[in-house]
Amino acid sequence: MCATIIGGVHPDTGRVFTLVEPEIGGWGAEPGRDGNNAVYSGLHGETYNCPVEVCEARYGLYVERMELNDEPGGHGQFRGGRGLLIDYRIRSDASFLTCGYTRAVIPPWGLEQGLDGTPNYVEVTRCDGTQQRYAIASSISLDAGDLVRVRTGAGGGYGSPFERNRQAVLDDLKNGYVDTETARTIYGVQI
Repeated sequence: MCATIIGGVHPDTGRVFTLVEPEIGGWGAEPGRDGNNAVYSGLHGETYNCPVEVCEARYGLYVERMELNDEPGGHGQFRGGRGLLIDYRIRSDASFLTCGYTRAVIPPWGLEQGLDGTPNYVEVTRCDGTQQRYAIASSISLDAGDLVRVRTGAGGGYGSPFERNRQAVLDDLKNGYVDTETARTIYGVQI
């Protein structure tokens, strides 16, 4: 489970805001099927992600990017689902970040020769280019122009990647889940 909290003063309205966003991640593969991409844990109940347009209007920050996390991991005969990559651009000084991410040190494990997934973490890139990486942090100061990048992990793979159906690997390549080098070296598929 992962939670991101960003707060500050909205630069357009002057109102104090707090974005509380439970994050969605990749689910592990299982015998006979790939894991799901970008889903909430069953423990979240009826939790929904905030649409980008609502987030930008309500919270006074920009969502510059929201896509599937492209970090390699979770390969297998059945592939682990992908997590998310979200870039929040901070628009006002004296803002803050608090986060709590599990699976930040030990990624979700693969089973039956499947490869491990990827960890969850937050990376803050300051205006001067310096970066800090967090999994659990409280009241990290943010200023206008800073970028908060959220990466939620891929689930673990199931079964040996060399046993993945060739057409499934080609579909993964077409859909951007793997690149040609990964298809060749991890899955043994020549393109």
